[in-house]
Amino acid sequence: MKRHSFERIQLRRLIEQDPERVIDLILELKAQNLALQTQVVQLAEKVAELEGRLNKNSRNSSKPPGSDSPRKPNPKSLRKKGKHNNGGQTGHRGKT
Repeated sequence: MKRHSFERIQLRRLIEQDPERVIDLILELKAQNLALQTQVVQLAEKVAELEGRLNKNSRNSSKPPGSDSPRKPNPKSLRKKGKHNNGGQTGHRGKT
């Protein structure tokens, strides 16, 4: 891809002197823009795929446990804390 660097004054002169060249330049820049947009979409898809791979482990995919990283997340209980304390009623004498 060619890199064009025109200042406003240079562009005005170019429009006055050679309007066909300006049209060609605009069409070339439009094609470059489309190519870059396509590349951005492809790279974004690749990043999403790679991030998806990084987020997989043996708990959420069919990967074997040996492929997990050394740092595993702590297991989390799905049970919620109850409203009652553990143990018997206060004042009640227990038997063993």
